[in-house]
Amino acid sequence: SKVFMELIKSAEEEFKYNRNQQYYNMNNNGNNIIEVLLPENFDFKIFNEIIKWIYCGKINENLSIETLRIMLIMSEKLKIVSLVKILIVKYIIPQINKENAISLCIDAYQRGSSNHETSSCWDLLLNYSLNYIGKNSISLIKTNPEKLLIMDTGLLIKCVKICMENIVDLEQLSNLLQILIQKGIANNIFELLY
Repeated sequence: SKVFMELIKSAEEEFKYNRNQQYYNMNNNGNNIIEVLLPENFDFKIFNEIIKWIYCGKINENLSIETLRIMLIMSEKLKIVSLVKILIVKYIIPQINKENAISLCIDAYQRGSSNHETSSCWDLLLNYSLNYIGKNSISLIKTNPEKLLIMDTGLLIKCVKICMENIVDLEQLSNLLQILIQKGIANNIFELLY
């Protein structure tokens, strides 16, 4: 909780400084028109939410977790460090659930080392989502095995290690081993034991 508050405070202070600096630069250019060319895969509605945050410093509280997730990825691509930190700590981690934990885990794993300024927040998201998956592995393995199979092998192994700490019965262990075999990490259960 203290770490969250420090990250949020740091991101908010960084936002205020950057916003004041952008305003100063815009007024000293003599040109108040800003043209932004977006990649084709950027959703304009979500980009509009990012622009609102840049100008107002607020995020719409009614955004779905999927919208926040896409906003997070766009913010990372645009290198808006303050927004990435705020989205992860204040909006996304509190909303991790069975429907989004695996997707958020994959996102965090893929983007964690891409920017050293945000890597600690991505690591935090990765750890929270991995722990959530581990604690809820019984239902997640039964309902979402295909999502686990698309994970990078290194991430799947991390996930399985955490799930192993929470095993309660042989069926759960069997399901975990089956995923490792289907992923091609081993040809049979005996290869996993050695």
